[in-house]
Amino acid sequence: MKMILGLGNPGSDYVRTRHNAGFRVIDELIRRKGWAEEREKRSKLGGQTVRYRASLRGTELVAVKPLSFMNASGSAFMAALKDFDLTVDAVLVVLDDVSLPLGKLRLKPSGTSGGQKGLEDILNVAGADAAVARLRFGVGNENLPQDLAAFVLSDFWPDEEKILAGAVARAADAAEAWAACGIDAAMNKFN
Repeated sequence: MKMILGLGNPGSDYVRTRHNAGFRVIDELIRRKGWAEEREKRSKLGGQTVRYRASLRGTELVAVKPLSFMNASGSAFMAALKDFDLTVDAVLVVLDDVSLPLGKLRLKPSGTSGGQKGLEDILNVAGADAAVARLRFGVGNENLPQDLAAFVLSDFWPDEEKILAGAVARAADAAEAWAACGIDAAMNKFN
């Protein structure tokens, strides 16, 4: 079994924001595969998550959207690992990245948070040495404001939405490639 964890913020106020790029990729995977939805509450280990199950080329997959806020993603990550009896190497985290141009993808097998608070929380609870694979989804542009927190919580601009659909589809392709072929093959194809 492998898990794809998309980061974002719960609630209708955040659906179209840059910070919810990870949720959009999960939504695209679900749309493609008709994944079965499960809703489970794990209050001791991280609150509520929405989980989806499917199979890809004989590999059982679970896609997870934490319903905690972005900066508290670590407890949901650890709860999902425990619930599905997975190790960190069986997980791909999908997240937004303001340092990448809109729609640019970057798969990495490990590394630092790069300042992304959701990934930072995951690395804090998983351990500094944990090799957490991640798919960074570019949400930046050439006019980054000083207040990056407000920027990632803002909606995409109408002209950006046109680029976004294709980029989300490519990110879902990259997540499927990771699940089917591993991080190295996916990096070679999508980076």
